[in-house]
Amino acid sequence: MEWRKKLSPGAKETTDIVISIVFVTTLIAFIINQPVLFMVTGLLVSYILVSTLYDKKIGDQLHLHNKKTEIRLFPKEVGEIELNLHHNSHLPIINGQLTFTLNYNVKPINKKFIVKEDEEETKCQVPFSIYKKGLTTIKIPIKAIKRGTTKVQHIEIQFPHIVNFHHITLHFHKPYLTEIIVYPEQTIVHGLNDRRQRAIGEETSPYSLYEDTLYPIGTRGYVPTDSFSRIHWKATARKQSLQTKVYERSQNTSTAVIVNISETSHLGNRYVSPHLEELLSITRYVSQTLLQNGTPTTLFINAKKLGFPPYRSFQFVNGKQDIQVMLECLARIKPAELVTNPVTMAYDIIWKKTGPIHYVFIGTWETEFPHIQQQVKQNDGQMTLVHHEDGETILKGIRT
Repeated sequence: MEWRKKLSPGAKETTDIVISIVFVTTLIAFIINQPVLFMVTGLLVSYILVSTLYDKKIGDQLHLHNKKTEIRLFPKEVGEIELNLHHNSHLPIINGQLTFTLNYNVKPINKKFIVKEDEEETKCQVPFSIYKKGLTTIKIPIKAIKRGTTKVQHIEIQFPHIVNFHHITLHFHKPYLTEIIVYPEQTIVHGLNDRRQRAIGEETSPYSLYEDTLYPIGTRGYVPTDSFSRIHWKATARKQSLQTKVYERSQNTSTAVIVNISETSHLGNRYVSPHLEELLSITRYVSQTLLQNGTPTTLFINAKKLGFPPYRSFQFVNGKQDIQVMLECLARIKPAELVTNPVTMAYDIIWKKTGPIHYVFIGTWETEFPHIQQQVKQNDGQMTLVHHEDGETILKGIRT
């Protein structure tokens, strides 16, 4: 069964009282031979049977459709939660209330549905009745408040008993698979499109300045400016004229976005920055712009995870197709994340021989930059730092 049924404590007491009355009226009816008392006894017995049958059967044929669904929203965007319940019984549920809870990042548009709310969650309640057999759909319009993810939790249906009027509660004990994902906002970073470094790499580009001498793709006629070492002698002998080797042009525009979401107390303890939302908004803009430009991008965040490496890393190589995946990754960063040492993370990233040539640093890095700069310089890389200047967020180049 999908539903865990709970009867009101007063229901059993009422049934016990009625049963006691049945015994008493039956005994008196036999003693004084009064037909009216037998009729009263019959009505009371019918009351007990109907009440017991309703208690036993109600909710057994109620099915909540539970298909995995994702509702994706941006902050302040409006969406809709849809609950589909199929009732395969003729027993009605009248004047009930369906309650559930949502996390802090979404709320119902109709404030009448909000029963209780605090900083962490919102408890909602909507009217609910089923009068006949079939499908009942409940739609709750919602509004995204802030970044994060939430699921519809603690689903319950409470309604009065049709005979004794005590309350019955049906609790949906399975996880409800509909998830609401609210993407982060974006903070514009000026100067991002002005900084594109290219070097020799594995990305094929006919407009690259670099040629990969390991991958010849053909020959062409020799011109006086060609190097003598580039002459293809076999092709020259075959065509009876000097031929020059043509190599595949390639480049490397890969970028690593390294985000420090932590700050350090005076005692050296690391904790999630109170400016987490702002940092993720900047990260969204930087990553989204890079992906829209077709730049292979790897995102690193010093939120702790199990396994190796001990920080979050996401690789995006499909350009615009990966924007939604990137937004979802940022939405799942929680305000109470455990964090790792950002400097250790940065060293681990830069020391990799196949690491990108362009590093974008977001967060608090100033005190650690001299050591990181030295490592980037050894790898012939480029560093940029996102910082605030004159009320704007800009990307500042760092000399290595």
